[in-house]
Amino acid sequence: MSQATGNVSSDQIVKNYHWFTFQSDIIEVFVGANPKPFRVHREQICAKSPFFKKCLENNMGEALTKVVNLPEDEPIAFVGVLSWVYHEEIPRLRAIRDIKFWVQFYLPADKFCMERLANKIMDEVKSWHENNYPQLFLLSDIPAVPLKQFLIDQLAWELRCNSIWDNAIMAKDLIEFFSKGGDIVVEVLTKSVDMRTKEASDPSRGPDCTYHKHLDSLKCSLQIDGGPRDKGSQSEFKKSLKPQLHV
Repeated sequence: MSQATGNVSSDQIVKNYHWFTFQSDIIEVFVGANPKPFRVHREQICAKSPFFKKCLENNMGEALTKVVNLPEDEPIAFVGVLSWVYHEEIPRLRAIRDIKFWVQFYLPADKFCMERLANKIMDEVKSWHENNYPQLFLLSDIPAVPLKQFLIDQLAWELRCNSIWDNAIMAKDLIEFFSKGGDIVVEVLTKSVDMRTKEASDPSRGPDCTYHKHLDSLKCSLQIDGGPRDKGSQSEFKKSLKPQLHV
């Protein structure tokens, strides 16, 4: 990832995104409840996304019309997806206001079966939580994906350590969160109690691969205890991050 991209925050990615000169084999993707159109090279996006490959290369309706509708996704997140499709670059998570963007960014990456992108987003979210508390509003609308499990585990860890109650804003949010009840509250509390009775560690500082998906992409090959990778594992891990023509 270039240094320039590393300094781009979520509110700048649309402004800084460089549109490409489209010549042939273009599809239109309409994203969002109020559809925003995007023009994309079919070959490029199919090479990075099994989801789009299935839609556009198997005589489905989208293959004939060259139109894909994604009403459930966010346009800002799709811009991030395209930045990965064309450049294999993602922005860096810098502030609390970016958190919602990263959840919006992760969900289409997971939906489009773009494992390497989803795993890199997961790494950014984990790194941010090394020095920040989980934002409770994120838990309400996220489906059962690895990112949600991480947020549950991280909140359970913070409750186990008790320091989260020392933050007045977080304490107020926690009271509101627990007052709503439901399965998510039960899961967080159960996990926190479990962490107290068993040997546990901070999820944000645990092995990089814990919350990754590796159905198609190369596994990270981390040591079981989460310690430093040996030279062989480092080499394999770096290879997994190199640009590839196909996912």
